Amino acid sequence: NACPHVLAWIISALGFATRPGEHPSNCPALLAIAEEKLKQKATTIEEVEQRAVNRGGQAEGVLTADGVSFESNPSDIVSSFETTLMSRSTGGVFSLSQINFDAGTYRITTSGYYQLTEDITFRPLENSGEANAMTYKRLGFCTHGYYAGWNSADANLVNCKAKCLSESNCRYAALLPGRTCSRYGSGAGACTSGGSNDHTLYEKTVPPDFKPTGTEYAEPAYVLGFFAAITVEVQNVVIDLNGHTLQQSREHQMQQRFFSLIELASSPFRPVNRDGSFGSGSSHTKSEGPANFGSNITTGFNVIVRNGNLGRTSHYGIHGNEAYNVLLADLDISGFEAGGISLNGVRNVLIRDVNVHHNALNVPVLAAYSKARFLFDKLDSAIAAGGSSGTWNGKSGQEIKDELKSEMDTTYWQVMNSEPVSSSLFRNTAGAIDGCVTGIVLNAQGVAINGFLMEAALYPSRSLALERVVVRDLSAPCTEMIGVKFLNESMDTLPPRSADQREFGLNEYPYGGQQVVGGPHGAALAVTTDLMDGNTQYQPNTLSEAIFFVAKYGSGSKMDGYLIDWASGEVTWDTLTNVQTVRGGDAMMHTMKGNMGVYVAGAVDVLLTEVTISKIANTGSLLAAVPSDKYLTSNLLNPPISNDAIAVLVAGSSNVRVESSSISNICSANGEAKGIKAVGKAQTVQLGKDVSQDMDSFRSNDQTCLQVSTNYVRKVGYCHSYGYRGNQHNGATSLSEALRMCEEDTGCAGIGEWNEGGGWYNFCGNKRYGIGNYGQGRVVWEKQVPANYVRKVG
Repeated sequence: NACPHVLAWIISALGFATRPGEHPSNCPALLAIAEEKLKQKATTIEEVEQRAVNRGGQAEGVLTADGVSFESNPSDIVSSFETTLMSRSTGGVFSLSQINFDAGTYRITTSGYYQLTEDITFRPLENSGEANAMTYKRLGFCTHGYYAGWNSADANLVNCKAKCLSESNCRYAALLPGRTCSRYGSGAGACTSGGSNDHTLYEKTVPPDFKPTGTEYAEPAYVLGFFAAITVEVQNVVIDLNGHTLQQSREHQMQQRFFSLIELASSPFRPVNRDGSFGSGSSHTKSEGPANFGSNITTGFNVIVRNGNLGRTSHYGIHGNEAYNVLLADLDISGFEAGGISLNGVRNVLIRDVNVHHNALNVPVLAAYSKARFLFDKLDSAIAAGGSSGTWNGKSGQEIKDELKSEMDTTYWQVMNSEPVSSSLFRNTAGAIDGCVTGIVLNAQGVAINGFLMEAALYPSRSLALERVVVRDLSAPCTEMIGVKFLNESMDTLPPRSADQREFGLNEYPYGGQQVVGGPHGAALAVTTDLMDGNTQYQPNTLSEAIFFVAKYGSGSKMDGYLIDWASGEVTWDTLTNVQTVRGGDAMMHTMKGNMGVYVAGAVDVLLTEVTISKIANTGSLLAAVPSDKYLTSNLLNPPISNDAIAVLVAGSSNVRVESSSISNICSANGEAKGIKAVGKAQTVQLGKDVSQDMDSFRSNDQTCLQVSTNYVRKVGYCHSYGYRGNQHNGATSLSEALRMCEEDTGCAGIGEWNEGGGWYNFCGNKRYGIGNYGQGRVVWEKQVPANYVRKVG
């Protein structure tokens, strides 16, 4: 009688779940199954050990300290792992405070328990002189733009300079020793005259650059700046946020447009072989990203991130490649621009009790600003290569650089002072990122920027589970950029590609699935929509001029020689042949797949249980087709779905199960709203018990996605009921997010701003609500109660 139970236990111990009724109850049949599973397990172990030999490291997916393997059913993958790792002596306990991040990324290279002791705002090099500087301007003070001062404690040279440097909106500081350090924002203008000579005026001369310095950040991974606040580069690590918040500063968010708060590896991109397979070492000379991030990567495994908040970030909250045995638990993730969690090529991952919500709706600039930021290294090299004779359209390289930098600097200060951005090139009017947003990405090995995986992945992610996870309140416009490519591939000769690059079959780096023309680091150009007037003549901007200069004299561009001839006026557009437009991509030519709550691509054995997904909105629309017979339009996706809003999308995956979960309020302004969708060869996607999809709340092609359902009216003053939820900042990253939070709270009467535009939002309660005069700058956004209607006969 015990035989079936024992054999069922053996099968389970081999890492294969058994459920009632799934297997026969007689011993011979169970024995045959156990033998087959044992063969499979032996093969798996051999593969794991061989991969470990190839990597020169420890076997993947195995905690060798106690011999426990977690290659098992998704619902059980980390149940004992958490206890094992939390109780193990992992190398020590390390306390992390703000000072640990002053120099830059905190690199975890020693196993241990890492605990935050305070809220962390990542603003590297703030006090090193690398970030920005205060220089003497003149005697006197500014006559406009004053916002703070007359504190004698700040009224000495050292403290006054430090005070202005610490305040993102400070442009000038006027020092009257012993009496005041008066600070002025960009409303001061050029501040060339005014004030008495007893004041000395200092100017914050340049926006912070945040360029990594020192040997710790000399590795190629930091080629485009500090890409993370924390990296995990070793096994057996616990990151305990300890109830605190980790976020990117506004200044760093502005200047580092590619960033994750926690990176589960030493680099944001993996090195690859010529056949696209993963590897590290001297033979691997490529990396997947928009630059060469090096030939080596060290990934984290046996990692727990828990107990706290991940806030403002210009890309992701948590990102990782090739991580194994990962638990993400008790986390609140919001304020991200691109996504909450994004994992590629991972195994044995449990995401439990995690709330991913409210992407940033105050994104300061468009992707063009990022393209410009990452262009300067190549531009400097091109200026040196061009020498004194190097010109483009009558301008020297230095003149082109100065014009671009001036427009960027003006934009930076306008954003820091919450002023309207004057540059049409950089100004973001949509609020959210000019791309798509996804709450959680679980992807196969490799980047997730291309089209849907239609076949099973060669290197899938395995054994993944989401348990008690909420994904809600995500909205972005998924803005399309139309790229241009030349079918004759004259990119081969201008600029020249090395033989190694030709063998690899790519321009410079395998990033961005379409070879459209553009500058270095993925800076695709929207030639036909942004750079062409009504007569098909080149219409330049400061960024395109810099990109063309780099293409002419430098390296790293994806450019066609004929296009350079057109932009320089040597040929007309109608003489160019074999031009093809490329549709459905964002500003970096990433394939737009719509806004999604959870995206599962190229994964095996995935469980979503007790997952709630709601309020996923897509407010974007595809650009109208370019009206010319000249173009052979090629969609990246056919039909394009970049305008869709989807709760759960499964592509090229197998054994995916959703149970005890709910989906509601999915909305697209110009596309389809979907609950659970499978594309490609997505095998065995199962809906288990208690899966609720509120179809009545799905709205396709509905312009109300663009609206907040509750109306708010701006009132001058401040609410008496400011203590409703603690008289504290509610964590919203924008006014729109704060209003949405109030909308969900029936006890909320409105949102109070102590200093309008300052980014600090407080809940006003319904009880004892009223507005009083609490000083200048106070406003309340008052929630309007819907009108009642009474039926009358007649």
